[in-house]
Amino acid sequence: MNTTLIKIIALIFMLIDHIGEFIPGTPVYLRWVGRIAAPIFIYFVIIGMTHTSNKHRYLFRLYIASVIMACINVFINQNYNTGVGITNNFFATLFAIALLIYVIDKRSWRYFSIYLIWQMISTVLSTLFKEIFILNAALTYPFYGAIFGNVLHVEGGILFVLLGIVFYLF
Repeated sequence: MNTTLIKIIALIFMLIDHIGEFIPGTPVYLRWVGRIAAPIFIYFVIIGMTHTSNKHRYLFRLYIASVIMACINVFINQNYNTGVGITNNFFATLFAIALLIYVIDKRSWRYFSIYLIWQMISTVLSTLFKEIFILNAALTYPFYGAIFGNVLHVEGGILFVLLGIVFYLF
């Protein structure tokens, strides 16, 4: 089994998960089956980070995909009020994992301290923006997680980011 086939299987599992999430009345086990997709995607981002020749370009592409997905979510939530806000943006999680792997690879306290300071600043900024503009936190925090690369506001939260780091280290 090659990596392309595994990625296609992960996409099918993700589709099953989304069918279970967005179509009312579907069985709960569709969501359970779909949960296998996230660790597979995390694993392949780690493989991508370790084998890419240009880590900056790889990070930039993940960031752009994350921001585009966040903007699409905001557009859908603003224009098509279905009663349930869409906050799915796993690209933001993958970007946060890849960025932290990049910082770990640098093996420098300077990079790590800048990263930690940015995480704190982006948490404060996202909270301030939410309070200033009086927006729905459930819908805006994933947007800020994508824009700022904040590990607290991405899909799956810090646990998926830690899972990515564990995959990377082992």
